[in-house]
Amino acid sequence: MKYTICEGDYEKMGVAGQEDGAVFTFHGEKEDECSLLLIDKRTGERIRIEVSDKFCLGSLRSVKVCGISMKDYNYCYLINGRELLDDYAPAIAGREIWNDESRADRGYEVYGTLSDSDFDWGEDICPEIAPEDVILYKLHIRGFTKGTRLRGNGTFAAAEERISSLRELGITTVELMPVYEFEEMPIPEEPPKLPDYIRWEEQTDDLIRKQMPSPPAPKRLNYWGYGPGNYFAVKASYARKPLEAESELKHLIHSLHMNGMECVMEMFFPEDTNHNLILDALRYWVRRFHVDGFHLMGVNLPVTAIVQDVILSRTKIFVNDIPQVRQQQKKYERLFVYREEYQYPIRKMLNHINGNLAELVDKQRRQGHGFGYVNFVAGNNGFTLADVFMYNDKHNEDNGEDNLDGDNWNFSNNYGVEGPSRRAALVSIRLKQWKNAMALTMLAQGVPL
Repeated sequence: MKYTICEGDYEKMGVAGQEDGAVFTFHGEKEDECSLLLIDKRTGERIRIEVSDKFCLGSLRSVKVCGISMKDYNYCYLINGRELLDDYAPAIAGREIWNDESRADRGYEVYGTLSDSDFDWGEDICPEIAPEDVILYKLHIRGFTKGTRLRGNGTFAAAEERISSLRELGITTVELMPVYEFEEMPIPEEPPKLPDYIRWEEQTDDLIRKQMPSPPAPKRLNYWGYGPGNYFAVKASYARKPLEAESELKHLIHSLHMNGMECVMEMFFPEDTNHNLILDALRYWVRRFHVDGFHLMGVNLPVTAIVQDVILSRTKIFVNDIPQVRQQQKKYERLFVYREEYQYPIRKMLNHINGNLAELVDKQRRQGHGFGYVNFVAGNNGFTLADVFMYNDKHNEDNGEDNLDGDNWNFSNNYGVEGPSRRAALVSIRLKQWKNAMALTMLAQGVPL
């Protein structure tokens, strides 16, 4: 392959395809040894291109490679001898099939690639639903559609086919659990290799015996997507056609808008995530995907900067806490506190566990100054609404963690029988309590989830 290189563009992180080549911009200190690796999609041939420190500005390296077409290559970076995936990659190659065990034969390799999306938004309009009218519905793309008779279940397209059902329920705003790329498979770690001089060969007269290896832990997938992610790439395994994942997600969001409904993305950021990356990611989803809001999870989030960002000033923001900052835009109320505190007073009152009427009324009436609250009695963490009135204790044995995971304090009541029952009186009281919980949530001042 014949190519030439020159200094790139430090303004845009990641990869940008151009008519005469591509520009790659990534984090690399001046003291680091940095290279770009191009992997031929057809042959697997790897081409290493050194990115010298003369293409360095601050902590960024940027190089333009002329004479290549990115439709033919995947890529990653080589920093001090270690291969690194691009944090800003617009698509990920290697995770096209959910829980694909054959990836083990390929070393679980994943690379960055360009996304081939030519989507016509037409005259798409974001609904901008007023806080007092919002009814929020949180779903997992696979869980919401897997096992149904919908064509291509477990995908964006299958979720799109159920929009009419959500609309009939009165849902105005759909919250999608992580739909950006993340690693769902447990990647085994190689055990450390001990040097020869400390390896132990057991002798017959040893008083201490060599410990037998523990049985392998049960395989558990990262089903929800909470953990490190590739925040600029759509989850390819959620698409009917993985190479068209970006277009399929855009089509889902566009269809929600056509039905007068909003799309909110749930995004989890580990504590050490770069704040610039977080802001870049949020702006990216708003510009490129017309997302209406974000439920941000994690600690050490740049909430103040997000609240004051002018590009995000018409974007709904759901966070654990709202900082005391001066908002630049007050005409459009779009800030919400989103945490579990509403569910406990409701559960305690309904299940007669030290219920406090004043506490319940306070949660029903609460409103913030310049922000709202999200209210729910059950979410994806802990007990479902059915569990709250069917079990006294949690039963997470199948998780393989000796039932130690999950909250022990669920303020639940089994009403005499642990688990499901066919007794008519028991079925009747549980049904009544489910309805009571839903009624309280819908009648509270905050946004019902």
